[in-house]
Amino acid sequence: MSQRYSAPAWLLWVIAVAFIVLTTRNPVYLGLVLISTTTVYLTLEQRSAIAMAWSTVLRIGVVIAFISVLFNVLTVHIGDIQFARLPNSWPIVGGPLTLNAAVYGLISGLALLCLLMIAATLSTAVDRSALVRLIPQSLGTIAIAGTAALSMFPQTIAAISQVREAHRARGLQLRSPQDVRRLIIPVMNLGLERAFGLAETMESRGFGNRQTGLRIPAWVSLTSLMIMTGGVVMVGIGFAGIGLVAIVLAIGLFAVAARVFRLQPVARYRRSTLNRNDIPLLAAAALMISLTSLELALGSPTLTYSTYPVMVFPALGIEMIVACVLAAIPARSWIRMSYPEPAHA
Repeated sequence: MSQRYSAPAWLLWVIAVAFIVLTTRNPVYLGLVLISTTTVYLTLEQRSAIAMAWSTVLRIGVVIAFISVLFNVLTVHIGDIQFARLPNSWPIVGGPLTLNAAVYGLISGLALLCLLMIAATLSTAVDRSALVRLIPQSLGTIAIAGTAALSMFPQTIAAISQVREAHRARGLQLRSPQDVRRLIIPVMNLGLERAFGLAETMESRGFGNRQTGLRIPAWVSLTSLMIMTGGVVMVGIGFAGIGLVAIVLAIGLFAVAARVFRLQPVARYRRSTLNRNDIPLLAAAALMISLTSLELALGSPTLTYSTYPVMVFPALGIEMIVACVLAAIPARSWIRMSYPEPAHA
């Protein structure tokens, strides 16, 4: 039976798919990527609170995409396919309404939905703790802040859903704007509890602890700097032998101090590593990046598309079509997992 992919493999898949989305405005390519990522997302388990919250985020993304189309139609009056016209006396929105503007807005909405679907798939398929373990220690602060920011909105939606269910269980309904206070205060309380829990967890795991690396006393650093400066001066005034000895002595003193005063690093949980089951996903991600990079290097006209001033069907390339379809590779493994292997007598 196929196993789940590891966190590094999923992360490489996300990079590859996002690379395609960010390098093309071709609606056919974006549509294929959206279909592929949606297929992968639907094959994942949707039972966790975060996964259900992301479904709400995706609905909001659909609404934003519709607003993008509507805004573009009402504000951009360029194109060869006109389907309606508003009075010219109306500010901003007055003038012809064109299908060109609608399709251009739809392309922007498709790109937004693709990025949201990629983020939702990653959050559903990979536990956040596994992603945090992949972060280099030097980038821990920035990366964990980004991880917290990425999960803040879905967690807020999950908290609102929990509070509303608790209200319904007690027979409480939101009938007026004043009743919103009953919703806001518990949601803020849940948010604070999660924040304190996260802070305690990070502190217990040594995050932000500066007892790592080197702690060389200031007098050692100052002495080494003075000896090295004196050596450089001696070399400059013609006493090269004495100067070189001083420089070597300064470097040696600093090296000994670095060895003596080196602190033990903070312990970390074992990171997720690649395994044989990741080979199909890794190969697909590498091929997606390679094909897209090749199209970029060759300046392929299929990556760019504009509906202005005349709208035509976008040019296509077999390489990019293959790259977009490869984004659905993870669905194959999860579909196989959903069917148990037949028992043998």
